[in-house]
Amino acid sequence: MRESARADEAELESVSTTIATLAPMAEAVVLPPSIPGAASAQGAEGFGRAVNPVLLGQQSDIKAALDQATQRTNQLLQQNAQQYSSQ
Repeated sequence: MRESARADEAELESVSTTIATLAPMAEAVVLPPSIPGAASAQGAEGFGRAVNPVLLGQQSDIKAALDQATQRTNQLLQQNAQQYSSQ
């Protein structure tokens, strides 16, 4: 937590309340490792492309959408690994 949040009790209380509200709903929280470029693969360029149309009712074949997203995400991760490993 940032030092400024510790110093600001009101902000800390609001964060604590949110965490206390959400904690019982989360059976397990997984924090993925920090991988350069992974955010793009997980977001709009990767799984976001599949999940959003399904949630919006624009695509009904969930398995096909997830399969396509998996292929795209794997491709992005491979590209990112090549790009960032050479730096």
